[in-house]
Amino acid sequence: MRILVIFICISISLLRVPSMIIPSVAGLPIHFDVNGTGTVDLVLSGKMDLRKLGSSPRSLDIDGEVRPSAAIEITGTMFVDAMVTKTGLRMRNTLHTSTALKGRVQLERGQLLNMEFETPQDKMEIFSAGSKFFIIHNDVEKEQAMMADNRQEYKVCSGGQLATIFGMEMCGELSFPNASMATTGPYFPLTGPTSGSLTLYKKDSHKSYKIFVKRVENKKASIAQISLNTPGSKTDRAILMEVNVNYPKQTLDAIMRTPWKKGAVRAVTINKDNLKSFTGSVVIDDEDTYAFTSEVKVDKTKNQLQLSPVIEVRRVGADNVQVTGYLTFMTPFKSADIDLSLSGLSKMPYNVKSE
Repeated sequence: MRILVIFICISISLLRVPSMIIPSVAGLPIHFDVNGTGTVDLVLSGKMDLRKLGSSPRSLDIDGEVRPSAAIEITGTMFVDAMVTKTGLRMRNTLHTSTALKGRVQLERGQLLNMEFETPQDKMEIFSAGSKFFIIHNDVEKEQAMMADNRQEYKVCSGGQLATIFGMEMCGELSFPNASMATTGPYFPLTGPTSGSLTLYKKDSHKSYKIFVKRVENKKASIAQISLNTPGSKTDRAILMEVNVNYPKQTLDAIMRTPWKKGAVRAVTINKDNLKSFTGSVVIDDEDTYAFTSEVKVDKTKNQLQLSPVIEVRRVGADNVQVTGYLTFMTPFKSADIDLSLSGLSKMPYNVKSE
């Protein structure tokens, strides 16, 4: 068992442009300064067991936490220096992100995979950025609203459906002054404070997400199973998907159960010299059944090959669609006799016959 704990904190100066001094007609110099600083914080902690990952059957055990965060600030200042005093405008831009992921992954003998991820705190700030403006007088700053007319505010969230399924809601916010119709004033981004954010909100009482995956393979069958659950939640989110393939019988069975819908799929194939067949069905909520049947009977003699196809589609609330008939070929393909009928699409069937 290997235990890994890493704490990384880096504070860097991202940008520092040499001060620019421009003389003015009034005789007072105008200064331009741009500074940028940033802090990156990364926490990695946990334990890993990789001793059996390289041998068959493979096993793996990882239990850990990742917490990356970063903060960046870029400040631009323009001021007039009158020796005994100075005054000007300052624009401060900030960017911040703080996320976290904690969980455990276990792989047993290459067949069973257990994953559990803890839910984030009630609110996770994935991304936020903003700009503010200040009037400076000597060393005193006073925040300014700039152009406050026609300010645009937008907020978009993922909605209740995503919150029901995952217990989380993603929201994005954007706020900025719209000065596109103003005849006077500065251009963007000097029009005023701007902000934008992307936030993840927890909407249920669950503590974690649990995922279980099972895969069993042998000469007779292949079985796969996936389940998802949120223990401790007020909303039932138990989801199960299972697929079973039987090689000797040439069958496939699939089941999916959720709190909202239930479905079952079954498929059977037959591959013989005198019969080729594929049958499939889908059952929804144990009530609505959709089915498809396709088979061809093969009757082959020395001088003749006859194919008798049957195709049928069964639908809920509609008539069954069916294709029946035969195709006869005289070998070595000197002539052909065709008689096919299509029913279920209209009141009268459609027939195709050769003369």
